[in-house]
Amino acid sequence: MPIPTTTLRSLDSNPAKAFLLTLGESRAALEITVSPAGLLKKIEWCWGQCVSEQPDLAPPVVLWLAEILPDYFTGGQPMGSIPWESIDESDWSAFQKQVYRTIATIPHGQTRTYGWVAERTGNGHAGRAVGRALRSNPLPILIPCHRVVAVTSVGGFMGSIDPECSEIRLKQRLIQ
Repeated sequence: MPIPTTTLRSLDSNPAKAFLLTLGESRAALEITVSPAGLLKKIEWCWGQCVSEQPDLAPPVVLWLAEILPDYFTGGQPMGSIPWESIDESDWSAFQKQVYRTIATIPHGQTRTYGWVAERTGNGHAGRAVGRALRSNPLPILIPCHRVVAVTSVGGFMGSIDPECSEIRLKQRLIQ
């Protein structure tokens, strides 16, 4: 299968704060937001027609994502280590930081349960709190919240728990 064309477009004329990364012809895209210091702040799924332009002021972390994500989505290539030094964690609680760094240790192609994550944060009974932290994950895909599942099911994803909804189907595809 050919690797889809990836386009990166600046959404903000103010020193490059938001970018749209379009992944091939699928019309799937990610909006990438960076802090004024150029640190990664948020990644959100968005869908729609996108124009093909290269931004002039994209910080290195955005260019890195534009380089690695096509191989991840088309061939399942691991993304490698998370560049924590390029991420703005200022809006995260101490618990969210623990959860996100814990799930970042889950190997590519594997899953763990909410309880497993809770145990590694020091509170084995915090499975639901782990779920809430994952629902607030500002950097999905990069911080692999899709690798955390319930004991008896795939669990929730992007705020949805209905096994027939598109979000849960996306989680299942990401796990595969």
